[in-house]
Amino acid sequence: MSHLEDFEKNRSKIDSVPVEAIKEPYIPVNYYAQEAEDLVTWAKEDENQLMAINYNPERFRLILELSGALHYVNAQCTKNRNAQSESMKTWKHESAEAVEVKDTLIHTFRFAFDQHDDLLHTLDEIEEGNSNSDLVQDMIDLSVLGKANTGLLKPYMDINLLNRSADISDRLGQVLAVANGDRHLPDASFELRNRVYTLLKEEVDHLRKCGKFLFWKNEKRLKGYSSQYLRRRHKAQKRAKQIAE
Repeated sequence: MSHLEDFEKNRSKIDSVPVEAIKEPYIPVNYYAQEAEDLVTWAKEDENQLMAINYNPERFRLILELSGALHYVNAQCTKNRNAQSESMKTWKHESAEAVEVKDTLIHTFRFAFDQHDDLLHTLDEIEEGNSNSDLVQDMIDLSVLGKANTGLLKPYMDINLLNRSADISDRLGQVLAVANGDRHLPDASFELRNRVYTLLKEEVDHLRKCGKFLFWKNEKRLKGYSSQYLRRRHKAQKRAKQIAE
């Protein structure tokens, strides 16, 4: 079964996790998913003992499915994060040109409209605000204002720049819409990832608890029911503390 199929098969369980019950991963999720798979491999050797304390081995299958689902949704998180990064790069690149054109138009308009207080007032209103959406609106507003007063502007500028300003506004509006949309994707995808993680953690915690109960005096079998990642991190922290002392 593919990771996508693992996800789709358990989608109803995933969506039913209450918001207040959602947990955030305390170790990298791909590592956690792999540890869950390793745990199942380890625990299958103890299947009879686990069944003797009422552990249902069908839960092995659920752990593997949820692990696959976690791999899938984490990959979606990475993809969405990369998409957001690319859309913001596009915005930064194209908005830089917009700012340059905007500054040129305002500089020229102020000189050309020097004797027209009503036009200068309109220009002041256009300049208000400095958000990304303001920049998109400013470019079309400057184009409209300029085209309505080409007689005053022609001696000082290439009138084609007004068309360029309108084109930039249209293009920037599309880019900003994508960038703003992408900005909300990671939050949704991370919540979905954490829902899957929460379900998987419940299953992993339960199996580890059963294993630790069974093998509390058998160090060889007991070690397979704890997190190797956390053991390594604990050892590293202990060494670091000893060195610091």
